[in-house]
Amino acid sequence: MEARMEARMEAYKEKPMALRIEELVALPIQIAEQLRKGVELEVDSDFKEESANMKKQVDTVVRLLRKAIRFSSSNSGVLYEKPTKLIMLQLTISLERALGLVNKYKSRRSHSILKRAVTTSTTNNSTADFRQVNLWLESSIGDVTWLLDISATGAAREQFAGLPPIACTEPVLGLIWEQVSTLRFGTPQEKADAAATLGDLAEDSRRNSKIIIQEGALPLLLRLLNIGTAEGQESAAKALGQLARDQECVDALRKEGASFVFVRLLEKHAQVSVKAQVGATKHTHTHTHTITPPHALSYHKRKWLSLHTKSCGS
Repeated sequence: MEARMEARMEAYKEKPMALRIEELVALPIQIAEQLRKGVELEVDSDFKEESANMKKQVDTVVRLLRKAIRFSSSNSGVLYEKPTKLIMLQLTISLERALGLVNKYKSRRSHSILKRAVTTSTTNNSTADFRQVNLWLESSIGDVTWLLDISATGAAREQFAGLPPIACTEPVLGLIWEQVSTLRFGTPQEKADAAATLGDLAEDSRRNSKIIIQEGALPLLLRLLNIGTAEGQESAAKALGQLARDQECVDALRKEGASFVFVRLLEKHAQVSVKAQVGATKHTHTHTHTITPPHALSYHKRKWLSLHTKSCGS
């Protein structure tokens, strides 16, 4: 059984991006259930407080993962794929470390002679190990909670409280995830604002443009340009214009069928400002512009970072 679990873990960590959402959630649930059974035996151990805290964390993990399964299997629920895969991978690694620690301590406790030989120093080290693992689990709980929030719609979609712990070292990634999710699940006004923010980010740097494309924004921006409100169309057109300054981005736009959308929009009735921006963007399909130096942080980006990055230090 253990050998089979290790083989699954190795396959999971090697190609997480190739797995379906159901497969991504199934393995951490299995490890969490196994960990919960193991940690229950430790509540009366030398590490009563740490073990009780770990059990509480694992119970929360199992509850959130089951909620994620129900959410992804519902007719209207779709977990945002890119962060889901990274978050589930990190959660699985944290659970694996926790299970390894519990099994290691259980093995040591099973030998009474070794148990009597445990020194205060060893106990202190083990206590620190338990606390570190609990911190990892706490961070993963924050990640999964955030993931369920940004993947929700309507009244179930809460006001964002900050960055997910997994993105605290790279806040721009968290910002892009939030905007892409809003393009998918937000209201018409929220989608227009998200497109404007992505346009500002793309203007800031070429690296941001690549991340925006990698995180799946292009088809959502094209959809907004095609069927969004007037404000949404204009914001989407400007964002696509910023993304199209780089040849790799232009190639990605072509693959997403941008030319068809541009021609269709130019042929039908649309706002003059939208048509002008679409015309300029369409032109870059054959004439890639020189990338301008990164600008100072945009208003949208400054406002978001000031509200959200404080959660990483708390």
